[in-house]
Amino acid sequence: MSKTALITMQPTDQTTGTTVIYAPDNAANRVWAAKQSNVQLISIPGYVRFGDHIVNFFVKKIVKQGDVSAYSNMLQFVYFSHMVAYNVANTPVERLVFATQDLATKVLMQFDNQARYNNQMTVLAK
Repeated sequence: MSKTALITMQPTDQTTGTTVIYAPDNAANRVWAAKQSNVQLISIPGYVRFGDHIVNFFVKKIVKQGDVSAYSNMLQFVYFSHMVAYNVANTPVERLVFATQDLATKVLMQFDNQARYNNQMTVLAK
């Protein structure tokens, strides 16, 4: 059986066939993960969440950006992708499945994962 890893920020129930699922550790994902047997939740430290709060406030109130979805929870995304990249680099998997192209780019550029998984990855949404 080939070992496949799914990397997603918002897991769904359509994750059958994967060996391990990487998702951020939050209340909604903990409820979802309790029904699964192959989930590895990545805990986001409080200082990263606090930093995101500061960045979100700065972009919304000081810079007065209208649409801040591109900046929302940016530090959590970077921390999550870094920890997944570290886990993927240290755990042998044969195939990677990413929820978005942004996740794929961020995870593969770290720890020499690009060379290792160049032809062994799939992106579900662009």
